[in-house]
Amino acid sequence: MRLAEAGTAWRETAESPAPAAGRHGVAVLDDVPCYRRGLARTLAEAGYRVTEWESAARAGRWPLVDAALLSLAAEQDWRAMRRLVDAGVSVVVLLRDLRAEVCRRALAEGALTVLDWRASPDDIVAALQAALAGRSLIAPPVMRAVLAPSTADEGALLTEQEHGWLRALADGATVAGLAQAAHYSEREMYRRLRSVYRRLGVEGRAAAIAAAVRQGIV
Repeated sequence: MRLAEAGTAWRETAESPAPAAGRHGVAVLDDVPCYRRGLARTLAEAGYRVTEWESAARAGRWPLVDAALLSLAAEQDWRAMRRLVDAGVSVVVLLRDLRAEVCRRALAEGALTVLDWRASPDDIVAALQAALAGRSLIAPPVMRAVLAPSTADEGALLTEQEHGWLRALADGATVAGLAQAAHYSEREMYRRLRSVYRRLGVEGRAAAIAAAVRQGIV
C-alpha cells in the first residue's frame, strides 16, 4: 500500500521485531486525509493502537500515547511537537520541506527522527520502531540536508540592536511594539526583521528565536 506518490525510498537494513498488537499507542497528525488514513491503517496492521489527528488544533487533549508521527506544516504543528516531546512522547517528524534549517530545527526541538513526507510505509514503520526503542534513524536525504552548509551569511553579523529585537521577540513582544520603540513604521520593522532572519539562515519568527537561543543571543 502506498501513502503518497513516490519520492526516493530509503531502506534500513537492520530489522526490528514488530510490536505486539495493542502494546504501543501511536498518534498520527497530518492534514491530508487520505495520507493520514493510509498511514494509520499501515500502523494498525503493524500492531499499533492508532489515534488520528487531522490538525494540531483538533488534537486537543490527546490520549496517552508512546509515540507520534507528525507532519509539520504550520507553526501550531511545531508547538504540538514541543508539547509531546515535553510529555516524554517519542516523536517522528514527516517533512515536505527538507531544507537544512527545517531538518535541523526539528531535531533540535526534540524529534528523534526526521523523514521525507514521501517516505515509504516500510521506512516510516522502521523509524517508529527505532524511536520507541530510543534510537534515531536518519534517511540519506535528511542526513545530506542536515550536514549541508548553513545558508546564513557568516560575514553579516547582527548588531546589538538586532540582538535586542530577538530577545524582545522571545519575550513575547509584537512587531508593532518593536517598531514603536525603534521609531520605525511597522512595514520598515518587518523589512528589518526579514533581514535579520535571512542572516540567521532561517524563515520566520519562531525559527529565528530558536536560532538565537542556539547562538546564545537569547
